[in-house]
Amino acid sequence: MNSIRTKLILTCTLSTAILLALLGTGLYLVMYHALNTQFNRSLLSRAVAAISAADWDPKEGFNLDTDVEYSGDSEEPLGGGYLEIWDAAGKVVYQSKDLQGEDLQRLNLNNAQTAFLDLDLKKKHDLREVFTTFSVKSGEDEDDQSAAAASQPAPVQTFYLAAARSTDPLEDTLDILAWTTGVSCVAATLLSALLMAVVVSRGFRPVRDVADQIAAINAADLSARLQPPGQAAELVPIVEKLNGLLERLNEAVRREKALTADMAHELRTPLAGIRTTLELSASRVRSEQEYRQTIDGCLAMAIQMQTMANNLLTLARIEGGEFLYRLRDCRLDLCVQEALAQHTSLIGKRQIKLQHEPFSACLVKTDPDALTLIIRNVLENAFTHVDTGGTVIVTLNGRPDGALFDVRNTGSRISQQQAAHVFERFWRGDEARTAGEAHTGLGLAIVKNIMGLLRGRVIVQSEAGGWFLIQLWFKNSSEALP
Repeated sequence: MNSIRTKLILTCTLSTAILLALLGTGLYLVMYHALNTQFNRSLLSRAVAAISAADWDPKEGFNLDTDVEYSGDSEEPLGGGYLEIWDAAGKVVYQSKDLQGEDLQRLNLNNAQTAFLDLDLKKKHDLREVFTTFSVKSGEDEDDQSAAAASQPAPVQTFYLAAARSTDPLEDTLDILAWTTGVSCVAATLLSALLMAVVVSRGFRPVRDVADQIAAINAADLSARLQPPGQAAELVPIVEKLNGLLERLNEAVRREKALTADMAHELRTPLAGIRTTLELSASRVRSEQEYRQTIDGCLAMAIQMQTMANNLLTLARIEGGEFLYRLRDCRLDLCVQEALAQHTSLIGKRQIKLQHEPFSACLVKTDPDALTLIIRNVLENAFTHVDTGGTVIVTLNGRPDGALFDVRNTGSRISQQQAAHVFERFWRGDEARTAGEAHTGLGLAIVKNIMGLLRGRVIVQSEAGGWFLIQLWFKNSSEALP
């Protein structure tokens, strides 16, 4: 299993190692350049000292002061080194004894030019050479020079000088610097990894605290909430989202428990009625008409239970996203007329005064089966809850952007504050009046869910002892409501 802690430690350690490697490399390069520059300057200073001490005589050649004589002996005042001088024709006019007959490298340079190069002579250490040119006057007596000065200037001759020195001390210093820098970077990386492990472990402590709080929540009681860690602001949004999830889970469990209780209550009444009717019918021999009445009564109660089951299944499909619908052009006016015709017997039985103007053609964009279910449930709710002999008014208004369908009935027994509960499952404003009817308490819940799915709008208004109004707004296109 991938560990964020391990990834974080490895990532930070790798980043630190790369950073230290870059810094170490940069430091080494700076020191490398500085030490090489210092070495070259020292070598050039030796060459300049040798030139200053050189005494040229055409007959005797070069004479150098022994204090600046380059030798391989490191105890010399100027340290170990090698020296070789050529004349303009390329003839060696001076050579250090320690060269033992080997020549330093001679370059073709113009006057006043200087060059550095690395050498590898036989039986010698690695050397670095500085090659330059210089000019001297012929070595004449001062009296002769004074006498000749009046007639013509003293002759000047150009020579080439190569001074070399072993680079072993420089390379040793650079090796020590490289090892020191590398070991320091490795040690710093390991130390940073250890510190990062400690810091990350302490930093993840609030996560473990939140995990412990989650583990302590009892599945039977989801009312507990997580406390956000005070020292970890990054976890506060996560804790808030988890608390929101717990709230929704708790609400879902509460609704499930309420649904189970309501279903048991709603099914108990028709089942008890069926059992009582059948037991009473079986208590003695009855006539054919009495058996027919018993069968009709049981059939009505069975239809009531089947309607409840179908409504619950419809709600479950809508809430689970499994309700399939297809938007198409539908005649809302024809759907309302068909639904009214299906309730003709109930209207006559309860002596309801139905009022509506002639419906004009009204086209909406919706699913035809869903539209039929919505209109039927809304009208059934009005015809069921209107007072006996009361009035139901149906209004349909077509508009360019949709249609407005109103159903209002007299005899409302709920207030405006209670009106919002009519969309809850099995909620009834007048339990005593509807206890004996085939109303399941699921119709308006289905209406609200389907209208939301079809991007419609539902408004309910109620006045206790007065009118109860349900208003549906249908769009005539597939666009969402603003």
